[in-house]
Amino acid sequence: MKILILLFIIGFLFVFLFFVFRRKKDNEQEDIPIQRYNDNYLTRSQDNTLPTDKALPSGDRQSLATTLDINTLEIKKHKIMPANIINPKTILWDIEYVEIGKNIYPAGIEQINDEIKKNLEDKIGSIPQIPSSSMRLMNLLLNPESNIKEIVSLVSTHPVFSAKILQTVNSIYFSLPEKITSIGRAITLLGYNNVRALVFHETIRNTMHRKGEYDAGRYLKIWAHSAMVSACAGYIGKQLFQFSEYDISTAGLLHDIGKFYLINMEFGIEIVSDLPTLIKEEHRYGLNHSVAGTYIATHWMLPDFIVKGIEYHHHPSFFPPQSIPEVYLKSCFALCLADLVAKAIGYSAEDEKILPIMPEYFQIFGIDKSLEGIITTELFRYIEKARFTVESFIDAV
Repeated sequence: MKILILLFIIGFLFVFLFFVFRRKKDNEQEDIPIQRYNDNYLTRSQDNTLPTDKALPSGDRQSLATTLDINTLEIKKHKIMPANIINPKTILWDIEYVEIGKNIYPAGIEQINDEIKKNLEDKIGSIPQIPSSSMRLMNLLLNPESNIKEIVSLVSTHPVFSAKILQTVNSIYFSLPEKITSIGRAITLLGYNNVRALVFHETIRNTMHRKGEYDAGRYLKIWAHSAMVSACAGYIGKQLFQFSEYDISTAGLLHDIGKFYLINMEFGIEIVSDLPTLIKEEHRYGLNHSVAGTYIATHWMLPDFIVKGIEYHHHPSFFPPQSIPEVYLKSCFALCLADLVAKAIGYSAEDEKILPIMPEYFQIFGIDKSLEGIITTELFRYIEKARFTVESFIDAV
């Protein structure tokens, strides 16, 4: 009996030691690529700059963070880390919120004076409708079940759309092994949302800006911000609120459409201060981009989901939840979050500071206001293709 017990103990120890040794060996193997990762990938130095003397491992690629000067088309390129080694906590630490101050609120549609309202209605009334072919294409791209052949056929009738899509997918950002010449393959590789962002840019450029000179750099910057808000809204809306990714990302793409209108206005003196952008716009133009955007979206007969998203997407920073119609509360909060995240990761439309969101909104939806559950490595993986699309398109321009 004692011999059996002894044999049992010896057997147990043998099995225990075997699994301990096996686990240690597995951990050592897992550490090998991590060590190679740290040796070869770009890492931030103590002053938060990125060294450029180390190349990425074969098969990987570096993306370029592109910053557009607001008055020029000059593109300044800085190498940044791939999404899979970005440290979200660094971004969370670097967010600089602007203090809004007491009794500072943006004016809504009902607060703008009659003269400005009349002028706005007249000017927006003269803005042409979005061309039916562009609207049809964007609607097709809104539906993941759309027939790719129909989309390709429609894109192929528009040489500019075709050129922009092919130019973007063949950029160094995607580092494809061979040149793509098929519109259908290019659309599949970019994804419907990113193609929609390209179509949106060209449509807005042709529809909204005045004939003659216009601030192309500023247009691109607003578009890049809108495209990234669209990508962030798709992720946040789907993950946190179970929205249709395509619906909420469309609202994100159009949320700042009023900015395209305001930069064409011929009057107003630019205000240099730490006031929120909405307030500075009101001092300069008599109204802000949310009001202008709401009028434009209504003029274009866009769905209420988008119209109200444009109207209320800044409300969570200024007004309590009851200021937003309940049916749109969740979507407007998602858009405000997406707008904040896009700015936090470097895509701001007007070099604006980030406005904090009132804590009541986080409490209602049970979300951590630190944003740790939102700004994650998973988010960066999700939006990486959108970042490549934005940066490659700007670089090409």
